Amino acid sequence: MSQLLKYYVFCTLFFGCNVITYAQSFVNSDLDGVVTSFSSMPAGWQTIPYTDVNCLATSVGQDTPDLTNLTGPAAANGVMGNAYSGSTFMSGLMGGPAPSSFYHEGFMQEISGFIVGGCYSVNFHQTVVKQMLADFLDTTGSWIIYLDDVQIGISAPTTSHELGISTNLPWEFRSLGFMATSSTHTFKFLPWDDDPDQSTNNPYGGLRMGIDSIYLINTNQQLSVELGNDTTLCFGETLAFDVNNTSATSYLWQDNSANPSFTVSQEGTYWVSVTSSCGSIADTVNVYYDAPVVVNLGNDTILCPNENLFLDASSTAPSYVWQDGSSSSTFTVVEDGIYWVTVTSLCASVTDSIMVAFAPLPAIDLGENTSLCQEETLTLDVAMPNATYLWNAGATTASIQATPNGTYSVKVTAGCGSATDSIFIGLLPSPLVDLGEDGFICLGTALTLDAAVLDAIYLWQNNASNQTLTVTEPGLYWVEVTTTCTSRDFISIALAECPVLLEIPNVFSPNGDGFNDLFTPAIIESIATMQTTIYNRWGRKIYETDDVLINWDGNHASDGVYFWIIRYIDIRGIENNRNGYLQIIR
Repeated sequence: MSQLLKYYVFCTLFFGCNVITYAQSFVNSDLDGVVTSFSSMPAGWQTIPYTDVNCLATSVGQDTPDLTNLTGPAAANGVMGNAYSGSTFMSGLMGGPAPSSFYHEGFMQEISGFIVGGCYSVNFHQTVVKQMLADFLDTTGSWIIYLDDVQIGISAPTTSHELGISTNLPWEFRSLGFMATSSTHTFKFLPWDDDPDQSTNNPYGGLRMGIDSIYLINTNQQLSVELGNDTTLCFGETLAFDVNNTSATSYLWQDNSANPSFTVSQEGTYWVSVTSSCGSIADTVNVYYDAPVVVNLGNDTILCPNENLFLDASSTAPSYVWQDGSSSSTFTVVEDGIYWVTVTSLCASVTDSIMVAFAPLPAIDLGENTSLCQEETLTLDVAMPNATYLWNAGATTASIQATPNGTYSVKVTAGCGSATDSIFIGLLPSPLVDLGEDGFICLGTALTLDAAVLDAIYLWQNNASNQTLTVTEPGLYWVEVTTTCTSRDFISIALAECPVLLEIPNVFSPNGDGFNDLFTPAIIESIATMQTTIYNRWGRKIYETDDVLINWDGNHASDGVYFWIIRYIDIRGIENNRNGYLQIIR
């Protein structure tokens, strides 16, 4: 068929509608078909089932699309009126009692001979037909038209104030454009209410629209787009698309660009939508890039006798050539040599090689057992070519730093096997040196620090090498003592004035109540040694002690007054004495 196809439907009074197809020329004439009743469809037409996705009717009603004229189909409900051309016209209903049986009923016809991508228009005249003589509410309406199940548009509303049966229905021309996406389409016509709030809620009310003189026109516009088949490119290649079309008004690519051409430089799915005044057409293509050829036979390696090595060069490439001319993607090595493979794809060839040799069992020696001082370490090194290592502590290096008092073992794997060895490292005793707790010296006194260790060598912070060091000034002092191993100790000496203080109470109560039960100095400071003697009132000595705290519990002494004499030497070496009285009260 040519692109100048014309489709006509002429609805004439009493005789229904015919569909006439003219393939070669445009014929502008009206022909009446013959029908047997007003409710039957013209040739080629059928009502839209209420189950259709576009019909929207919830049940089958009494009112169906009708062939209508001035005397039928029913004066009782007012479904009558004058046609636009000829004697009859088609009418459809939208309305009814909501929501259980809402009517939205129209008609449809299948038309063939379209050119895919071609632009067409569907043309017709429409009017508003009153459903009842008393229904004056809904005066405007339109037609909604579907191409198969895709809506192509809603016509502009038509207004009519005619009452019931009218010989003066106002017919108005309408046209909706579309693009054919198939060689055959089903056209569906359904009335559409632009103001549904005016529809009456009864079985005979609602909007009834009339339609007459339906015909199709090919607008002689043709859209086409072809991106080709899915394709594979080499790395670095580009692919240019050009979909320029003289009928197009706009272009839209997958990246939202709007040029008629597009250049592909990376893998992906590409699509374009070409739009004209009557619609859009699209196409999609997948572009792949040949995967880079990656071949890695691994590092040069050593095998044991009777051991095999499986080499795998598998990739997406279609061609393999090994050093011996074989063409499998894999190769099994059974003897010494250099092995290589060349892998060839659509875009590249890559070669890789590996050297394979055989080696004996490894031999290692960590040496004899030994001992170290606490701070010493010993480097254990078992390095050899192409070997792996596993120490008992988990290390995997060829060498480690060993510390004393432990057993170290290693497993070395190289060549065609593994070997193990171990060594025990003992701990040599370190000299015990203790200069004591941090302290102080009194002004004008001296302190002797003694680092005594048997058969040792001494080194003080002032390079002195004696066992002892006399300190007369405050400061931080240290000594390093060496026997087989070496130890060091530190002491901090502060300076103090050290006044001599001695206060003796004159009464105590040794009654066991836990309070003031002992005769002891109330205050005693800077006294190195002290001797205390206690006499009764008859001059008889009853207690004597070298304890600087005295701590006499008054045992076997009766309540009364006693005399005491204290002789002491202070921290500077000065001798002195004190005396006084005390009273026991229980």
